[in-house]
Amino acid sequence: MSFFGALRDTLLFFLFPFTLPLMLVACYAYPTYVAPPLIAYFAHCIFWSHEKRDGAPFDSFSKNFFLFKKMRRSMQLRLHVPPSLKKGGSSFAKAPDAAFVFAIHPHGVGSDFRALADGMFYDELGIKSWRTLAASILFRLPLIREICLWTHCVDASRPVAERVMKKGHSIMVLPGGEREQLMTEHGKEVSQTRK
Repeated sequence: MSFFGALRDTLLFFLFPFTLPLMLVACYAYPTYVAPPLIAYFAHCIFWSHEKRDGAPFDSFSKNFFLFKKMRRSMQLRLHVPPSLKKGGSSFAKAPDAAFVFAIHPHGVGSDFRALADGMFYDELGIKSWRTLAASILFRLPLIREICLWTHCVDASRPVAERVMKKGHSIMVLPGGEREQLMTEHGKEVSQTRK
């Protein structure tokens, strides 16, 4: 990506999503001033569908965002990675450019842990790049869309997953998905997967 492309994306990501609620209120009061930036944001989302291509990971955000760091500490979030999959492990020594499919469990109600763990993958896993499959609806919600894109998410459709794997990225999958979120009951540990 060129410097100007990166600058454009950064400005669009930071300028619009974080000010969207204020823009909606302002759109009612001053439609001629606020409508053009909102239209530009939504046009960006439609025409530059990063979630349908290669995603738009923002490494510094997923590793260093102050809220993510604080939540990792307060939740005492840990990754349990077999030694063969850690940096320098035997799986990577044999095939350093190989792409893997990782299943992350549980999905459950608190699937936000996936975004928190994303910044930890850099240090824990020996893979060169990865993408996480996420529900299509997440890319229709301002701010949620950006957080998903910045933390390596792409659309969970089969064509996108196949394209990402062909480009050499490993894939993270959270089995259970939305169904598991909706059917979660306190005190019960049940995995919702299709046969």
